[in-house]
Amino acid sequence: MRFLSFAACAAAAAVILCGCGGGGNSSEVKKNTADGTAYLEMRTADSLDPLKTDKKSVRDVLSACYEPLFTIDKNISPKGVIAKSWSMDDDAKTVTVSIKEGILWHDGKKLTAADVVYTVDKLKNLPDSPYRFAVKYVVSAEAEDNYTVKFKLTRPYAQFVYSLYFPIEPSHAEELDETVVGCGAYKLKEYTKDDRLVLDKFDSWHGGDAACKIIDVSIVRDRESASSSFLSGMLTAISGDSFDLSNNALKDDMRATAYPSSRYEYIAFNHERSIFSSSGVRSAVSNAIDRSEIVSECYGSYADAANIPLHPSGKDIAPSPTLSAYDLDNAMEMLFYEGYGTNESNILLNEKGEPFGFTLLVNEENTARCRAADIIASQLLKAGMTVRVTRTDYETYKSLIERREYDAYLGGTAAGNIYDFEYLLSADGELNNYGYRSNYMELALSNMANSPSRGSFEEAALNFGEVFVREEPVCGLLFVRDAVVSARTLKNAPSPTLFFPFANIADWEILSKN
Repeated sequence: MRFLSFAACAAAAAVILCGCGGGGNSSEVKKNTADGTAYLEMRTADSLDPLKTDKKSVRDVLSACYEPLFTIDKNISPKGVIAKSWSMDDDAKTVTVSIKEGILWHDGKKLTAADVVYTVDKLKNLPDSPYRFAVKYVVSAEAEDNYTVKFKLTRPYAQFVYSLYFPIEPSHAEELDETVVGCGAYKLKEYTKDDRLVLDKFDSWHGGDAACKIIDVSIVRDRESASSSFLSGMLTAISGDSFDLSNNALKDDMRATAYPSSRYEYIAFNHERSIFSSSGVRSAVSNAIDRSEIVSECYGSYADAANIPLHPSGKDIAPSPTLSAYDLDNAMEMLFYEGYGTNESNILLNEKGEPFGFTLLVNEENTARCRAADIIASQLLKAGMTVRVTRTDYETYKSLIERREYDAYLGGTAAGNIYDFEYLLSADGELNNYGYRSNYMELALSNMANSPSRGSFEEAALNFGEVFVREEPVCGLLFVRDAVVSARTLKNAPSPTLFFPFANIADWEILSKN
């Protein structure tokens, strides 16, 4: 059995965590004037059970009450919260997690391995849970003793620990739709559906004494109401899911703290189109795109250029930026070897005299993507490629993709597990709606899943990156960065992490406006 440090391994998964809008009929929020009180917002909760609710704003608030086995830090490394240590067998099919002793639930009972087992079993029976991806390969979770859990998997999955950031729930409190029983820094004090939720600090929290004493959460109708409340000075902080930084100018008494997200933007080529049947052509398209211009013009500082889907913030696994850098001359040379030449108007023609051109599909509601599509068309024209941008409403966009009636489309995904690419690149991956099939890629993905040690995973990830650049199944563009926007009444800036915008809320020091 090999024992791994939290920063050692890397991992992956495939399900998109969506933040949906909600109902609610209150947009009234109390002024942020009291020392020690943080004011937040959320949509109307369909349930206060974080494993069930489909509202991201609700899950973000409840993360102050419930804790996971691990969190994923800014370097894209797993960090123990309830977990103390973990190990993986050499076959990458058995994972053992030791949990910390002395953690108490809000009702005073001790947290044990039985609660972890209960949560996993519950999650396996919640097909609509936003965390369902985390247990897709779990055969069983067993309590070896009060503080040790053994996970058995259906297949090698070295990235498994990166899935274990779902909230752990108590086995003795089975009905959590209208109440909260967690082990986090805050416990439920008051809840009125469609109006208000108040959390009080939990004095027996294993993390110590919380600087922020109370979290006062107003339940608002929609994103626009949330943004308006923050701009009016009624909230201490708001997540980027509820506040559109591109359309709202920050005042002098506000600040934005950017942090990594799992949202990966890419161009999907229809591999059934003859124009994209060659990896050389796909690579030429990729080489002719200057991603830095897309980042600066469409996302400002809220994105990181990236072709390969290995996250650029990954401290140990981040790919070399030279693997697929912008190189117009190289793109032109690749196209020459693919049988294309340019005419007097610098338009690419094949051996039959037919121009190189394709349609790029984009959903018109996404303004950043629309702007990016225009920039891509302009950049590719420099290489002689004629690109026609087609904007449609989202339902039409989705339908055309499902029927595979497109040349290429500009899309994106938010992976539940940051280092699992099978859902996008494997032949039977749920987001492989573009016809890509490759034995080399299947082998590269399998090698990552079968590499439980740090060294073997790094080697497998490097090989994956090389296969990706050589085959260019999709043309990656960037990883979007999330942000938490806060008022200056918050003395210390938020310190969000991947999947947890309010990760350090217990450390927030709230100043009075008076």
